Amino acid sequence: MEVTPSFVLDQVKQYNKASDLEGHLYGAIIASIRAYVQDQEEGKYAGYHMAFCAHYIGDLSMPLHNVPYDAFNETRHNANDGTVELGALNNIGLIRKNMYSIVIRDEPDLAREIARIANIARRLASKLREENRDMTQDEAYAELSHSASLLRAVLFYAKRENSSSLCGSTSTMKSAQVSAPVDIDRLARNIAVADHHEGDVSDLLHSSKTADRHKIGVQ
Repeated sequence: MEVTPSFVLDQVKQYNKASDLEGHLYGAIIASIRAYVQDQEEGKYAGYHMAFCAHYIGDLSMPLHNVPYDAFNETRHNANDGTVELGALNNIGLIRKNMYSIVIRDEPDLAREIARIANIARRLASKLREENRDMTQDEAYAELSHSASLLRAVLFYAKRENSSSLCGSTSTMKSAQVSAPVDIDRLARNIAVADHHEGDVSDLLHSSKTADRHKIGVQ
């Protein structure tokens, strides 16, 4: 099964619903951005929504977060999550060298990018299953570069667009180019730290089960 933009958008309504047993990682990315913008409009502290979003975007390029949690996934999940855990912050250049430009004009653009990266991760997951192995470090850094590229675009998109163009009808959202100056070290650190401190995110979401349901994107 290929993940489609419509599938991504259809997951948004499942955000933070503990009753969703199939998971909604893809929709959680869009929903957390919406929540960030809404809280900003209402004068509330919105930063934690973006922290959640960074975590979800990091999970997006993890192969085993994009496939069912079966016996293979259960056996190898933790090992694959930690493939570059000890070295990521010392190897920012390995992430940066494979980053690329992403343009987000509106939510449909964002959904297309989420679906594209999800399908890349799912293809790697299938390869790992066929070869009965874990990710290599090279594969992990290549995957992480997809998440870093998307996070850079999202940070620009959320920061530079005014609330009125981010909320309401997605057709009114303006274009966001990722060529603007960005602290690449910081965004890569955000991905690595958010993705390897899952317990903190689980606590904020009130239960580890809820966090897990955000992670598995498609059955």
